[in-house]
Amino acid sequence: MSLWPKPDNLSFAREDDWWDLFIAWVPDRRLAVTAAFVNLDDVATLKDQQGVYLSLQGGF
Repeated sequence: MSLWPKPDNLSFAREDDWWDLFIAWVPDRRLAVTAAFVNLDDVATLKDQQGVYLSLQGGF
C-alpha cells in the first residue's frame, strides 16, 4: 500500500492525499495478474475519486 502526500497547489480548491493498494501474481514466466484499487479522495472540484484496475498479461 502506498500513501503519499499530494501537493495542494490549486488556490481555488482543496485537494486531499491519495492512497493505492495493489497486488500482483506471477504463476509462471508467461502469465501475470495485477489488481489494484486507488482512492484519490477530492481532486479540485471532483468529489470521492476512486477506481479499480485489473490486468491479465500473457506472453509466448
